[in-house]
Amino acid sequence: MSMIYSVLFAIIGLLLFIDPSGFVVLVSYMIGILLLVVGINNVLSYSKNRDLAVTKTLLIVGVVLFIVGLFLILEPTFIGKIVPAVIGVCLIINALEKLMYLQYLEDKKSEAYMISLISGIVIMIVGIVLLFNPLSGTLIVTQIIGVIIVIYSVMDIIEKIRYK
Repeated sequence: MSMIYSVLFAIIGLLLFIDPSGFVVLVSYMIGILLLVVGINNVLSYSKNRDLAVTKTLLIVGVVLFIVGLFLILEPTFIGKIVPAVIGVCLIINALEKLMYLQYLEDKKSEAYMISLISGIVIMIVGIVLLFNPLSGTLIVTQIIGVIIVIYSVMDIIEKIRYK
């Protein structure tokens, strides 16, 4: 069974690498459908048990989940846009912290000054790219994850064959 999982992971990794935008859309559809189903289930549970106080929460959560699920189905690239933008903001904040720390390193005549300067600039550029062009950032990150999953899966398959 674990060999089957390894092969499935390798296939998912290849899909991530070959068609990252398609994979992001597929995941968005899957999450959207799941949220729609759970939302409908909650609304139906409310309609069957209206007299219980807890069911009002089911109705509210059900409607919210239904709306979010519908939104993800109608806007499947939203997930691919929002996650990289949030990561971009975090990277920009991190880069600013690094660049502010440079003055301290310069005063101490530290050897780490140049490394911190370069890494701060690189992190700032990556953060800006992710913030203003999130979809391309998502595709690149998705492809990198795909390669890592394929490498892991191949190593796992080789390890299982060796143990047999």
